[in-house]
Amino acid sequence: MTAAVRHQLRRTERVALGVGIIALLVAIVFAFLSPRSLAPAWRLAVFACLAPAIGSLIFILIFRTTSGQWVEGLAPFLLAGARLLPWAWLLIIPLLWVPVAAVPHDMRPQVPQLERDHTVVGGGMDARTAYEHVFS
Repeated sequence: MTAAVRHQLRRTERVALGVGIIALLVAIVFAFLSPRSLAPAWRLAVFACLAPAIGSLIFILIFRTTSGQWVEGLAPFLLAGARLLPWAWLLIIPLLWVPVAAVPHDMRPQVPQLERDHTVVGGGMDARTAYEHVFS
């Protein structure tokens, strides 16, 4: 690795760190503005961070099972992605203190239950009223 490449790598790392710090500050501000949205947003971020690591691990397992030559060029990148997996799991720790039902009741999707005559029981609206509501 040349000195120019090292300098560019350090610069890129500093920019990535700055973007991460700004994103964390924005998340903290939004957590105070809308605390009910924090748990679902955190879950989304955790699974977004876990997806590449788990995908890399799956590709490594497929490679080890099939022992094909298709992954030889990708092996260093897949190993680096799989090595992030233990660190990404640490992001789940704050969710241990959040109840599973952190979504408020009024924000959960309502699934109406139909009787035999196809009238809605749970939502309080029958089929005719729903039709008029949608197509009016």
